[in-house]
Amino acid sequence: MTAIRRRTVDGCRLCCTWGVVESSGLCPECASAYRRFRNGDVVGVRYREAACRRCGWPALVSSDGTCRCCRLLVRLRGDDAWLEAERARRTLASGRPLQLALRLATARLPRAEPLRQTDTPLTRQTLPGWVRRTAAPQPADDPAVCVEEVPGQLGLFAPWPRSFTRAHAARIQGRPLPGLSEVATALGEMARERRVAATCRFHTLGGARLALAARLPDECLVRPETLADLPQMAPTLREAFARASLLDRPRARIVPAWQTSGRGSCRDCLAWTNKRAQRCVGCLNWAHGHTSGTCQRCARWVACTTGTAAGACSCPCAPVDRRTDRTGITPQPSPGTGVRARLRTTGRDRSHHLARGRH
Repeated sequence: MTAIRRRTVDGCRLCCTWGVVESSGLCPECASAYRRFRNGDVVGVRYREAACRRCGWPALVSSDGTCRCCRLLVRLRGDDAWLEAERARRTLASGRPLQLALRLATARLPRAEPLRQTDTPLTRQTLPGWVRRTAAPQPADDPAVCVEEVPGQLGLFAPWPRSFTRAHAARIQGRPLPGLSEVATALGEMARERRVAATCRFHTLGGARLALAARLPDECLVRPETLADLPQMAPTLREAFARASLLDRPRARIVPAWQTSGRGSCRDCLAWTNKRAQRCVGCLNWAHGHTSGTCQRCARWVACTTGTAAGACSCPCAPVDRRTDRTGITPQPSPGTGVRARLRTTGRDRSHHLARGRH
């Protein structure tokens, strides 16, 4: 004799969908998934009991680590930020809000299929067709890539090195760039000479767009040092710009490289020294008479104190008063960037040195 399944109207205890549920308190979809999980069915979508990667609640999650309630919400376009992150293979924090779904006889809910076959978003996989169709159209000229500057301005600092990718080149395909046709002609000639496929020309043309868009507003030629910022094929593009007469001559350095090495912050107290030495004078004096060890505050391997304040380095940002038997350190603000530490002699040591001077 077949048992009669009693059905009532309530909320599913797994996906929280309000509608007709079975005697187990599950909706028909969750009941089928739970039976597959209990029987160890490995065909199709695999389920397991874990915390949902999106909402953070313990539930029966699928292969992408999300529960059915979150999959329904994403499928109904209730969280476009999560959908865009999955498309871009980025990870978002859990604890995102949920939405109540209703099961109506006249309206059928869509299938809550997982977006991926793994819970690691960094894995490259083919997304379902409806996910690809919901992607926003890529702009032909994104103003955020190589922002156009005002001409006639005198730059105070040298242009900062950039880190271009092939995605940046695709986002400025519709931007009119002077000299692009000449470079494209040169790249076509080089492709025929080297007998390469059209894919190589496509990638080199994208790099040429980036190099032309990164020019200063008052310059028509491409600087050779800026070609190092391109994602690939910099030597080929250098030759193409030279054939198109758009390559500038290398600029001589105003300051030799050996004079600029090591300038910056002190490696111990982090104060700006603007000298070639790796440590300032105060830290050099501090290092004499102090053994090197791991600082208990910043966890760096530097010269530290001994005694009552064991393990404290000479960084002036420490909140404790570091004093030793012979020297102490007092932080003083400097007119430049950072704080410069000045060594001084404590009162007891000063009297000791004066007594030695009398003898």
